[in-house]
Amino acid sequence: MANPSIGAFSVNEAASKLDFEFRGPELTDRLNGNGNLDGVCDPGEDCLNARHSDVFEDEAGVQYLVTDYETETPCARSLVTLQLNKGPDILKLVETGGGRKIVMTTFRCGDAWSDDHIGCAKSAPFCVLSTNYITQRDPKDNSPSKRAPHLSELFVMHGNGLEIRRIAQTRSIPFTDEGTHAYWSLARAAISNDGRMVVADSNFGVSNDFHVLLIQTGFGSPIIANAGVLNAADGDQRFSPGSMVSIYGTSLAGCTKKTDASALANNVCGTAITVAGMPALLYYIDPSQANVLVPTATPLAQDIPVIVTRTDTGASPPQVVPASFASSIFPAIFTYALDDDVPRALIQNSDKTLNVLSVNDTSRRPLQLGENAVLFANGLGATTPSVPDGKAAQATSPALTGPVSLFVNNLQQKVSLSGLAPGIAGLYQVTFSLDPLTPVHSDGQNTVWITIAGVESNRAQISLAPKNP
Repeated sequence: MANPSIGAFSVNEAASKLDFEFRGPELTDRLNGNGNLDGVCDPGEDCLNARHSDVFEDEAGVQYLVTDYETETPCARSLVTLQLNKGPDILKLVETGGGRKIVMTTFRCGDAWSDDHIGCAKSAPFCVLSTNYITQRDPKDNSPSKRAPHLSELFVMHGNGLEIRRIAQTRSIPFTDEGTHAYWSLARAAISNDGRMVVADSNFGVSNDFHVLLIQTGFGSPIIANAGVLNAADGDQRFSPGSMVSIYGTSLAGCTKKTDASALANNVCGTAITVAGMPALLYYIDPSQANVLVPTATPLAQDIPVIVTRTDTGASPPQVVPASFASSIFPAIFTYALDDDVPRALIQNSDKTLNVLSVNDTSRRPLQLGENAVLFANGLGATTPSVPDGKAAQATSPALTGPVSLFVNNLQQKVSLSGLAPGIAGLYQVTFSLDPLTPVHSDGQNTVWITIAGVESNRAQISLAPKNP
């Protein structure tokens, strides 16, 4: 090869070995290319070599090579990501089904030329790019340095180009009197495993004056979004102790994991969450969302600090949830949405099918008049017997200490059972029988809601079978 080329291998777990996939491939739009431009890396051709490069894995588990890439038309150098599972199509643009994504152009051909270095975090989807002058200058030359786009700068990339953050300008210049030591003026930046810190070299444009820089990237630490603590049932900002809550933000965790819903944990993937200083129990977590159970001992009628702490990165600033309830009960019906984004009540018909109007789908159907059904809800309060936080009820559902009223199209229905649902910690269920006298409207016009201790829940759509003629 004209340059040392890259060999790509896949992991053969069954045989405990690496399988060779491809070499190169040939650079078909590289500056000064000298090959036959068929995309195959042959001897003597310019092939993908990706010096000064690194690899990372995004939140979805897809792996990328991150490198600089030169093109002739236009004459430019760009920061690109190359999706490794694209095989020989790794250099084709993503717009044509390939694996190469142009993240940003760092240099356009001109009087000055840059040298780029890339380093990626090993346990988080972040990479750092440093761009450098490569032409040495006389230290007595006080004329302004010739500039190029993004020259002598440090950038941090989140994910596959999801965000590019400029964190510093090094202004580092190699000088002729530095001799071989001028190599140390190049800011070959490295990034910490969690993406929080960058370390780089620089002489800040002063001959033989080398420094090591340590810079916070602003990434990595967990941050809760503004108004990012919501009732998991209906997305309301109001909830009560013992409720399921969804927390939204960035860098909440370094993994994606669902926990055992029958016995919740208070620390998952190194992430712990406190509500009013008490550990919350986690159902699910990923970098942007955490589903938790609010402790039943959460105090009432006061602001509630919610804090996410990662053992590998530190704590986030607290998100203060305004005091929005004055009792231990705030009922909320769990909802879901189809393509029309209409909130539908999560209801199970008597034969375990999902309550929703459907055509040619035996797993879901409307509810019949006179039929029993189960509605699932959040935040209904204490039960007898009580169940410890994070533990699921057993086969016999612990009953609520107070009565629940359920209404469909303004008609109160007969409730036969209300309490914690077996198998999932913190989930409530209300079993009812649909009164034969219930008015039935066209689908999309039927609503259901519950009240408990004088507090009314959200109203959601329910699908009902039309009356027989």
